[in-house]
Formats: sequence, structure tokens, C-alpha cells
Amino acid sequence: MKIIKYSLLIIIAIFMLTSCKEKKEIPNIVGTWKFQDSEIIKYTFNEDGTGTYNVANESVEFTYTIKDNILSITYKGYNNSVDAEYNVDGNYLNIKDLNDKYATYIKANSK
Repeated sequence: MKIIKYSLLIIIAIFMLTSCKEKKEIPNIVGTWKFQDSEIIKYTFNEDGTGTYNVANESVEFTYTIKDNILSITYKGYNNSVDAEYNVDGNYLNIKDLNDKYATYIKANSK
């Protein structure tokens, strides 16, 4: 009888441990960001890892991943990803460009 009780307790413990999913943290990059020097350039990052890059009336869809402080973007139609260091400081998104300088984007609808 003790074996059955212990077996049942072990099964319940395993069930409880495996049923607890790790909460997926939404990156703080989610939203629409406009380039600080131009209203016609913007990035939109969705929660599901997709997004859109807009310049004037043209747009390109992309997928993205984030690991630590590296933003990896793969634009639709291109096989290679573009990796860039990034950070978010309040309503400002800073993405390091190829010249090791940060391009700053401002969160849309922020005051």
C-alpha cells in the first residue's frame, strides 16, 4: 500500500512539474518605432516574432529573434539575417548600425 501511495505522489509531482510552463517574456521591443530623424522610416515588431519595416510607401516584412542584447532580423526574400546590438531606454530604441553608431527610434504614440 505504501508503494502505491509513494508512486501516486511521484506521479502527481511529475505532473505538476511538467504542466508548469515557463512564462514567455514579451520582448520590450514590441510596438512601432519611428526613426528620430524622419517620420517616414519605421519598424513594427509584433509579439509573435514578425514585423514590418516601412520607408515612405514601401514596406518589407521580416521575422526577428532576440538573444541577450542582439536583435536578429531576416527580411522576407533574403536568406541571411542581419544581427545588431540593440537596447531600449524608455521610449527610445537604439540599434547599432554597420558603422558602430546607434540609430535611434522613438516609440510611436508615446508622449
